[in-house]
Amino acid sequence: MHAYANAIHDPSHEPGHFQLDVVVAGHARRHGLGPQLLAAVERLALGHGATHLGAVVPPGHEAGLAFAARHGYAVERMMFQSFLDPADADPVVLAGVSRQRGPTAVNPAVSRLPP
Repeated sequence: MHAYANAIHDPSHEPGHFQLDVVVAGHARRHGLGPQLLAAVERLALGHGATHLGAVVPPGHEAGLAFAARHGYAVERMMFQSFLDPADADPVVLAGVSRQRGPTAVNPAVSRLPP
């Protein structure tokens, strides 16, 4: 796979708020796929009533932040994610809860208002 994109409106989001994802494999970058996919998912979201477009950029992904900025998006907030190794947790606390393993991450959330 070279690239993919999607527009998500989760019921937990505010009305009109959509999260966009555009992912292009390293070997396929700088050939115009990203801007084409972004335009397509923006149109899709707008066609479904989007009033606010956003995305989450993985930590340390400067190319992703630069791509977002080139297309009118700006950092709105930093999102923090913490992960817990279930082996280190109280089993009573974990009862019925699904958790991922891994380090704490900081993800920039970028957004822009549709035209």
